[in-house]
Amino acid sequence: MSESPTPASAVLESLGQTFLVGEEIYLRRIEKRDARAVMSLRDTVWPQSPAVAETWIAEGLRNKPFGVWTVVRKADDRPVGSMTLYHRNIAPIITVHIDPLHAAAGRWTAEVYRLVVPWLRDETHTVSLQLPIAANQGEAIAELEAMGCICGARFREMLRVDGHWVDLLRYVALHPRWQERLGNPAETPIARSGSGLPQPVPPVGKVTGTPPKGAMAIGERVYLKAFDKEDAEALSRFNRVETETFFGHSRILTTDGNKVRSRLEEPSFTLRDYIPFAIRRRSDDRTIGDCGLEGIDFVHQSAESYSWFFDPSARGQGLGFEAKHLLLSYAFDTLGLHSVQSYVLEENLRSAAALRKQGYTEAGRLFWKQLGAGGFQNQIVFDILADEWRALPRSAEPTSTASISHEGA
Repeated sequence: MSESPTPASAVLESLGQTFLVGEEIYLRRIEKRDARAVMSLRDTVWPQSPAVAETWIAEGLRNKPFGVWTVVRKADDRPVGSMTLYHRNIAPIITVHIDPLHAAAGRWTAEVYRLVVPWLRDETHTVSLQLPIAANQGEAIAELEAMGCICGARFREMLRVDGHWVDLLRYVALHPRWQERLGNPAETPIARSGSGLPQPVPPVGKVTGTPPKGAMAIGERVYLKAFDKEDAEALSRFNRVETETFFGHSRILTTDGNKVRSRLEEPSFTLRDYIPFAIRRRSDDRTIGDCGLEGIDFVHQSAESYSWFFDPSARGQGLGFEAKHLLLSYAFDTLGLHSVQSYVLEENLRSAAALRKQGYTEAGRLFWKQLGAGGFQNQIVFDILADEWRALPRSAEPTSTASISHEGA
């Protein structure tokens, strides 16, 4: 049922606002009444009723690490889209969705950026504003570039739009005063290590005996299993003996309960957007790391991969290479994804070299994503497409068959 137009005698809300008001649209924080326009507010292919939307709004969007603004048409105070601001480290991420049923969707998207970028960059002094945008959004891209925003990365075929694959661009709006002091980070070349050439995909492991409980994929030397409390306890123990200091902001101390909550307490959605695995070594059935997929988007068939070997004794032996290919097999052959992305700190040359070795392609950089030793840190970003992974050379089948019989694992 369509909403009735605003009566001519009504007072338009935009008349009282002093900022975030453009020529055709204005922004305000999302409110419960916006549930009536839920299909205009969310970029989704799933039908959602106003009752569901009321719950979504009431359950604390304002209290989470992101804020949602409603994009409203000035002419009649009707919601036509939304803007989400996700606060993370020093580099908040902005996403804009305008209902594509409106002929002016492209123009209004550009107008949102015209209002929001100067407000956050120049008025609130945000150091680095991250701006993902589809490559087919020509009007909005022209607006970003007119404001001096830099395109740092291009993820190939990450979006499915009208039956076609579209690249996702990552623009950044850097604070001009910091740029004066530090220069343009895009002009600094990326340091590299290793050959940069992909290596053959290791074969799937052969199993004699009973496969371990919860195993999802088995290689020659490691296997992936559902992450459980025992794995969380192992992760917590290794946190206390970590020697590397460049993971995230720093080393952390955690508890078993923290990791159980972050890895295990998932909402009971039919389609999950986060799937964690524990990595166990076959020779001793010891938990040595974890890996997984997050931000899984079954509409656009994409996800971000991650991995971490928290047992220092297991690093540098090629076990991570094997585990990552088991994960990619799960992503492409089991879930049917089209693309997978990955992010590493620019200083983490070892992980970047490993991704190139695994067949990922360098997609660019995200500038000034967080604070680290010596100042702002960049991330190098990578992607790999399903067809590219399947076309990689394969190693010969293993000559030996390691035995596993850990029924109680």
